[in-house]
Amino acid sequence: MHLHFKGGFDEVDLQLLAIVAIMIALGCGIYLFGNMYEAGEQAGRVARALPSF
Repeated sequence: MHLHFKGGFDEVDLQLLAIVAIMIALGCGIYLFGNMYEAGEQAGRVARALPSF
């Protein structure tokens, strides 16, 4: 595996970067969605525990 910069990236390097970026974005999205889901569940529990005004 050799990286050579002749005025920029090769197309293969750009494809690899795009794939890595997409995978990182997917991972972050799933992680954030999981956190939001848990926070929503906790908020729902708190709301149910509170007497309804």
